[in-house]
Amino acid sequence: MRPLHEGEVPSGMTFMVKIFLEIIDRWKTFLYNEEAQKGGITMVDVEKRDNVVVIRVSGRLEINQALELEETINAHINQGEKFLVFDLGDVHYLSSSGIRVFIATMRQLKENNGRMILANLTPNVHKTLKIVELDGLFEIMGTVTDALKVLKS
Repeated sequence: MRPLHEGEVPSGMTFMVKIFLEIIDRWKTFLYNEEAQKGGITMVDVEKRDNVVVIRVSGRLEINQALELEETINAHINQGEKFLVFDLGDVHYLSSSGIRVFIATMRQLKENNGRMILANLTPNVHKTLKIVELDGLFEIMGTVTDALKVLKS
């Protein structure tokens, strides 16, 4: 029997390897669909209410999703928007990347005499902000309605 080269599969095992790869592909598809059903895919909905932009985020706010959210936020700030409310009622996980986006947004808005409020936080998001001791940095409201009242006054 000769030695195998890197990446080479013994002929008798080819069928087994193909089946194994098919199982992995199906498992990835299952996990992706399962994650989407649990809200693992981040969705961003934007709604303008008078002079306030309400950004509703749902799912997991991790690095890739945070970058997409940041693009959305920057587009609105570049259009002159100064008041943002983030509805985080459907965010199941907040990573450091998501927190970074909120800090950067807050700084940008303050430089332009603007303001942002985080509203409707899930227990996980609130706990995350509390653990990293940033719950006092952000203005947090229980509901989007409360946040809108504050920004309209």
